[in-house]
Amino acid sequence: MDGFMSILIFFKILFFADTVLLTPNPIDIINEYEIKLEKPISAITSGAYIMIDVSNMTSKLENIYPDIYNVLPPNSIMVYLYTTQGDRVALHYIKGFSGSGTNNWIHLYAKKDMIRTNVYYNKVLINSKIPLNNIEVSWRNCTM
Repeated sequence: MDGFMSILIFFKILFFADTVLLTPNPIDIINEYEIKLEKPISAITSGAYIMIDVSNMTSKLENIYPDIYNVLPPNSIMVYLYTTQGDRVALHYIKGFSGSGTNNWIHLYAKKDMIRTNVYYNKVLINSKIPLNNIEVSWRNCTM
């Protein structure tokens, strides 16, 4: 990537970076959950990702790391984004999480460059091998 493109991406992130709450109310997931979006989402970088707020599931953990992996094992959750044309992109939960003890999120990412910019997604399908209780799902439209 040349210098001009790097600067362009920097300014896109600076002015257009956003996190969109996809579930206005906490939800429970047993096996599968579909979110049909009233307003499609898009990415401004290929590093865009899904965040799941699991604070209610992890609030009683004494040591968030590594205990979170006992509650939410890697590869136990997968998300599919569907484009308005019907194509899909898979996002995986490997071991990505962020948090501060009481507020914790797991991150689901697609393989490199699978999230395309200038494409609109209007459906999110969440598959989970474990029950997810009282969670919120968000879309982060970029990463550096």
